[in-house]
Amino acid sequence: MKLRAHAFTDIGKVRKNNEDSFFLDQDIGVFAVADGVGGIPGGELASQTAMSTLGEIVRDSTTARDPAGWVDAMQQEVHQTGRAKGYQQTIATTITMVEMDPKGITLAHLGDSGAFRIRDGRIEKLSEDHNVETETLAKGLPIDRLGHYRFAITRYLGMDGPVEPQIKRFDLRARDRILLATDGMTDLVDPRDTLRESLATDDPKALLETLRAICHKKGAHDNITAIAVFVDEA
Repeated sequence: MKLRAHAFTDIGKVRKNNEDSFFLDQDIGVFAVADGVGGIPGGELASQTAMSTLGEIVRDSTTARDPAGWVDAMQQEVHQTGRAKGYQQTIATTITMVEMDPKGITLAHLGDSGAFRIRDGRIEKLSEDHNVETETLAKGLPIDRLGHYRFAITRYLGMDGPVEPQIKRFDLRARDRILLATDGMTDLVDPRDTLRESLATDDPKALLETLRAICHKKGAHDNITAIAVFVDEA
């Protein structure tokens, strides 16, 4: 398997600090973005703790490749770190991670950051948003009265009790392109624009710089973090 990857994180134009973090290890094929949950103190600590914990786990040669187990480990560490630091309520972060190997790709996901696959001139969203609106629609209930809370996160690292991540396996082919992004990007960049810009370049860094420029042109109201992975050989 041959991969080319690039990542960036950007504070944006409005926020006073960056609560996003990312993890990238091209050699072992693990990539993740994390976004501290808005409105809950300690988001920056939560996302950084999740990513540092992930790095320690996946770079340990004795650790089995188990994305679901990695999520459990991050959940415990984020939850315990918040308590140890004296936060009155849990610290919290989203996590959107892919583990790639020659047989395919495993998505492990909590929250509303996005995972996308670009293939054969099409873009497909692999992740599902864990928020009030999505879960209300899944129950067949109306969303017109949800108001401001419709986009409130319902699953995240750091929550009390066990977490239930989306764990899903996908096939992987040469020339696939995988994009992970926090909502600072996905709120501002239309998937059709992402597809167009992806098809216009063979450089993951160039793609991300173009997408970042679009976000800044539209106000960059939130932190922006993204990873682009180009699959040269599956």
